[in-house]
Amino acid sequence: MKVSLIKPPAIQSITRGAGFYGENLINSLKEFPEIEIVNQGQDLIHYLYFDPFFLTLPLIRNHKTVVTVFDLVPLVLPKLYPPGIRGNIKWQIQKNILKTVDHIITISESAKKDIVKKIGIDPEKITVIYLAAGPLCKKIADIKKEDFVLYIGDIDPNKNLSTLFKAMVLLKEEKLVMVGKALAESPEIKKEIEDLGISNRVTLTGFVDEAEKVKLLNKAKVYVQPSLYEGFGLPVLEALSCGTPVICGRNSSLVEIGGDAVTYANIEDVDDLVLKIKNIKGDPAVGGMTQAAKFSWEKTAQETIKVYEKVLA
Repeated sequence: MKVSLIKPPAIQSITRGAGFYGENLINSLKEFPEIEIVNQGQDLIHYLYFDPFFLTLPLIRNHKTVVTVFDLVPLVLPKLYPPGIRGNIKWQIQKNILKTVDHIITISESAKKDIVKKIGIDPEKITVIYLAAGPLCKKIADIKKEDFVLYIGDIDPNKNLSTLFKAMVLLKEEKLVMVGKALAESPEIKKEIEDLGISNRVTLTGFVDEAEKVKLLNKAKVYVQPSLYEGFGLPVLEALSCGTPVICGRNSSLVEIGGDAVTYANIEDVDDLVLKIKNIKGDPAVGGMTQAAKFSWEKTAQETIKVYEKVLA
């Protein structure tokens, strides 16, 4: 089976969700002899990225087409992501193209429901295939826990970082380590931290490589994902893989990924988040590692191949 895989644009580098997905899926598919990844002469084209407000899909296609839609967060939370006139026009174009593709892959049942609701696509035309943590994400026996809260990710509005910052004001003895290029480069984030008087307890690391990220995940007392909404929530899975306790909201895909292995907080209630962080247990989250073990890139690749076979049947 000859497949052409169209990667996300350069802005979605491998340090971000879409780029991470593309890189790991391609590497995993290469392990299956029935799949030949080509640039031309393909049986099927798989677009590994979809953006509702940018033209990421071609109007005219001459091959069977599969598209991965991570989520429709901007449409679910429109007040946080106003598209503007141009964005609305591009959304209408993207939506109509998406309706004509042969199959859609998405990364959670929550995201699938949004696609059905917002676009009106037949659920039978959508397959949920979960992501997995990277191969380096595992518990490191000789790393001891340290007394800090960890956050990994972007500064998008759905991340709800203000609640986390306000919680840190009340957690007067706690330190917060935040990993992400955009965080370290954001004047707005730095100003908010300064205005709240917590600069001396917040570390913005900027970009870190995978090995360093895994060390931080192992060292952290707790990982907090304060998001109002997530298409998947990969850092939650990464933290669980490293045996680190996780606190997140009981919303969107996070309940699918976290299962019974995480502590759920009312993520819009600062006092509840403070209480959950204070009461978190620093013991190795064995249940979390068991939960994380349910996800693998081999499984992701196998289920993706099944979609290809279905489309080409």
